[in-house]
Amino acid sequence: MNWSPLTAECSQAVADVLKDVAQQRPKDLFGFVIAELERKSTLDPSEFEAHFLECKRQSRTYVLEDRCPSNEDPMVWVPMRYNDDTILLKQQRLAHELWMDVLSVEELPTGKELFDRALVAYPELNYLRDSPAEATAAQVVRGLCLCCSGCPTALETSLEDDSNSLTFSCKGLLMGTKTSLLEPLALSQEDLSAKIEGIEGILLFVVLRLLGGHEAFCRYYGLSPEDPSAVAVAILTHTPEAMPSVKRLPASSRKLLLASLRAYLPFHMILGSEMIPWHMLELKESLVPCQGLLFLLAALAVEYAASQRLVEVAPEVADVVRIVSASAPNIEKHSASRAYELYLRRRAECHQWRLVRDDFRHRAVIRLCCMAGTETTKAWEEIKKAVEGLPEAARGRIENELGLKDGVTSTPAFVLEGASQFMTQVGNNPHLDYQSGVHLLARVLEELVANYDETAVPQLQVQMSDLAAKAQGHDGSTPLQDLSFSVEEVGPTLLRVTC
Repeated sequence: MNWSPLTAECSQAVADVLKDVAQQRPKDLFGFVIAELERKSTLDPSEFEAHFLECKRQSRTYVLEDRCPSNEDPMVWVPMRYNDDTILLKQQRLAHELWMDVLSVEELPTGKELFDRALVAYPELNYLRDSPAEATAAQVVRGLCLCCSGCPTALETSLEDDSNSLTFSCKGLLMGTKTSLLEPLALSQEDLSAKIEGIEGILLFVVLRLLGGHEAFCRYYGLSPEDPSAVAVAILTHTPEAMPSVKRLPASSRKLLLASLRAYLPFHMILGSEMIPWHMLELKESLVPCQGLLFLLAALAVEYAASQRLVEVAPEVADVVRIVSASAPNIEKHSASRAYELYLRRRAECHQWRLVRDDFRHRAVIRLCCMAGTETTKAWEEIKKAVEGLPEAARGRIENELGLKDGVTSTPAFVLEGASQFMTQVGNNPHLDYQSGVHLLARVLEELVANYDETAVPQLQVQMSDLAAKAQGHDGSTPLQDLSFSVEEVGPTLLRVTC
């Protein structure tokens, strides 16, 4: 509830009385203040008392705003508005009603209607008001609703929306997320309430990361938006009042959110095998104790689906997501390196390839194929031939850096962030072939080994977006493998390839 500010005249009267109190120091402090305020008000005390009693007898209804008024700062308004247990219980009821409607067999309403309801049920969305992140949040809400809908034809008939910004084309990705991640997660819950809490947790996970990258939100709390997950962890740890929707969740759900944020890695790094066994060890140590592996994978997939909503992915992507889901039990049971090998083995089996244990060259080839972002066996065979056609020294670097090093027993491992984007652009560019792309990657690895192989850390992140941009725009006039590049240090464990 927002009270109207005092008038200037009233404020001045109060200030004058307090000044008199400080000077005169009356024995009956409260009596003096009351008498002085009555005198300055010029109101008849008996008439005012009668008016007051009449007001008490009247029934009054207080209406609380369900979203931040346009003249209010949401950074201030949200924590003040949602600071009462009764109000939080109401929010819980609103959220429950929203998800019950989504889970029903009825067709989904429009994306705008869904987001309007989510905005009321999850007030943290007000922080994103009038920013690009607000549009992303609306896409996340709609993508999650499409995957959770109880309508049997939702992914057939509801992909298009009245708003183009909320239309989805990535049916295969949504189908894989629904059948291989969200449905198994729901089946693991004890009852409907726990199922809804899981859906809420996924939405809040993505919203927290959006807030962690939102400049206005980070500026208000004195944080840097460079690492959205770290910002989200800091907010939940030090200023939980900023996230009332998280505050009303059970303690186990809050613990799961924190663990998931700390173990975050982009879903495209899993699909493209940019991740390494070190990441699987991190997932195991962070999430197995709270049984949260499937939850995190589902949350990562929902976040990724919103970013890929207009990409008409191949139907085989649903099978890749199934393989990702099936890797969760292996992470729990096996060592990180073994779980990683089993994941790559399943990816290879889709193309009738057989990965034997400790065949590091074949493992490196499969990783490169995954990075290419295609599930056509023809492309996989081309990449295999491209590696086989490299000089022996280059093949050895590919095998050692992409097949052997895991960031656990063999370090440092290079995490090639953007290698998937690079290989995808090589495959899409008619002027290039996989031979030139793989050859250039071997040169990059040679440079990394020469300068950073003695670094005493488990893994080094290598940003390769520049290479991807070059591959996208390359006209074939010069060999791609001869491209000039340099490697620069950005941080203690972060490198960047520039060209």
